Amino acid sequence: MGRGEPFMKKFAAGLLCGVALCLGTAGYAEEVREWSRFPVKLKVNDKPASLDDKPIFNYDGSAYVPLRPFAERLGASVSFDAATGTITVMHNESNRPVLRDEDYPSLSVGVAGIGRNGEYKIVDAYLLLDSSDDRIQSERLMQTRVRLHFYDRNDKRLGTSEKLITLGGWADNPFQVVPFQGVVDGDIDSYAYAKLDVVYFGDPIEDFNGGITD
Repeated sequence: MGRGEPFMKKFAAGLLCGVALCLGTAGYAEEVREWSRFPVKLKVNDKPASLDDKPIFNYDGSAYVPLRPFAERLGASVSFDAATGTITVMHNESNRPVLRDEDYPSLSVGVAGIGRNGEYKIVDAYLLLDSSDDRIQSERLMQTRVRLHFYDRNDKRLGTSEKLITLGGWADNPFQVVPFQGVVDGDIDSYAYAKLDVVYFGDPIEDFNGGITD
């Protein structure tokens, strides 16, 4: 979690954050005897921040905010491993926001960095999948094909990276984080923002060869 350490330091400064992931596992939380809703406004970098209508609570003089939407407002993704009782916060490079396709709200992509492999420009990224979505079948292999489009400040597209990712077997974990790399067909060193386009999500398609494949 080397990339997440600076984020966690920022995360802890000024606010004590509660773990409100809507996991449906009450056994992970200690009994709270005195708590109340905290009707405050939240800002991030002096801009109003929404927590997806999740409440903020006050307990013993500390403010508790739902971890997942708050982390996402800071450009991070959150996953929970029920088997180990571990919450993981993954932070994007340069505080860039997590990428989403509005047609697939349970799937998000974070860009960890841009590199080079020989003559090819490479994007290091990760896919975060919330398998609590009814459309996701956790007991069988599935695939998703994603495209990442990179733009400059004038909305000119600089390049695109496409990847076919194989998933499956996460029945005991409502979230899965899958790191991946993709070749970029342009020069994106100075890109200003990116967009996610989910081309396909479902059963393995014809070019499935048993793993993560291009």
